[in-house]
Amino acid sequence: MGAAFAALVAFEIVIGTGVINTRPYLLLLPVLVVAIVVAQKLPKTVEYEPLLWLVFALTVKVGLSTGTESKIPVSLLFVAAWGAAWLGKMALGHRINFARISSNWPSLFFLTLVAFSLVWGRFQIDPQIIIPDKFINVQLGTIGVTVLSVALFILCLNLVRRVSTVKAVYMILLFGSLYYLPLFLTQTRVPINVETRGLFPLWFCSISLSLLLNQRQMPRWQRFLIALALVGWIFRLFVVTLVRISSWLPALIGMLVILFLYSRKWFLVVCLVGGILVVLNYQLLFQAIVVAKEEEGTLAGQTSRESLWAQAYLVAQDHLVLGTGPAGYANYYLTYFRDHALSTHNNYLDVLLQYGLLGIGAFLWLCYSLFNETWKSIRVHEAGSFEKAFSIGCFGGICGMLPAMWLGDWVIPFAYNQTISGFDYTGLNWFFIGLGLSLSYHKIHQTSIPPAPVNN
Repeated sequence: MGAAFAALVAFEIVIGTGVINTRPYLLLLPVLVVAIVVAQKLPKTVEYEPLLWLVFALTVKVGLSTGTESKIPVSLLFVAAWGAAWLGKMALGHRINFARISSNWPSLFFLTLVAFSLVWGRFQIDPQIIIPDKFINVQLGTIGVTVLSVALFILCLNLVRRVSTVKAVYMILLFGSLYYLPLFLTQTRVPINVETRGLFPLWFCSISLSLLLNQRQMPRWQRFLIALALVGWIFRLFVVTLVRISSWLPALIGMLVILFLYSRKWFLVVCLVGGILVVLNYQLLFQAIVVAKEEEGTLAGQTSRESLWAQAYLVAQDHLVLGTGPAGYANYYLTYFRDHALSTHNNYLDVLLQYGLLGIGAFLWLCYSLFNETWKSIRVHEAGSFEKAFSIGCFGGICGMLPAMWLGDWVIPFAYNQTISGFDYTGLNWFFIGLGLSLSYHKIHQTSIPPAPVNN
């Protein structure tokens, strides 16, 4: 009741200041807070907040207007409300309790640099650069989506304590795929579809393959459905949309890592068969991938990735320490490269341009710590268990995610490419890494779980 009263007082203050008149989307925040409060009161056979977030991310296409082309997705607002509720609960209980893992310090350091770069970018701006009137909103949105991306990982790590929750998450993922794939392959349009952009295929394929290979006790019907969906995704990635390298390459890397961990022999067999198929179909593959990419300008011309990256280095070398600030390099591009003011399509270069060498250093530190923690989490669980299979799947996912960031802004969306609306699918990376680490962390520390109520 104390938390609800505090939230009510805060909302009344916001109403009284007139902020709602210019930002009506804030009216949605109380709704999300109520959803979280209700979720916390439901019988705790699972934690409902992660399930709600995943449903919002996969199915809710509407968002709140920002006055620009991008919208604030409901999934992003939900993370903000979920995080605020957790912090408020700790504050009212006078108890601060965070999971202690090696990723905490790089997370804090990286987010601090992101916030500080807002001031630095304005202080060190080139005199020729013209800043649009509402650019501060773009920068605040960039900071917000970056902070909440990391916050989603932290929330899942700290608050998801039940294996049943992770199982329910995967079932949503599975049935979402079984719903989406027939519609995609038959080109059927329906009012509600599933969001499968970004690295959704990577995470689904990695976790699904790991469950099939490493989980011993599984109902036959469930194994059949997982295999069916996995085959459907493999067909979709490697036959129907082969030209989309950033979709199938990360998924391929993730699945190969999982296969290597499962059996070196089968890994070599699959690589040998795959190599033979590539040789036999070389001309077809060259036409479908290389020629198609050259025609769309990705591999050749002034819009090729090589040209865009060379352009990025020209700006970065003059702003090495803390970069140009959140979304700041867009203004430099419009001034110095007006005819080719395209984003880098590369998460690493985005971070370097926006937050400098300190920022990219902190980000790589964070990535390494997540990779290391995910690898260590595999050893915690018993062989053949769901937990071990899921952890191996998450490790394959992060192995595919790291090179995927070189192919696009698939982990932290750039304001002028994926936009903040891209959080619906970029958030999946932070979501699944957090879930994977939560299984091992709470097992190691034996975090107490209140028993589910029994209905007499």
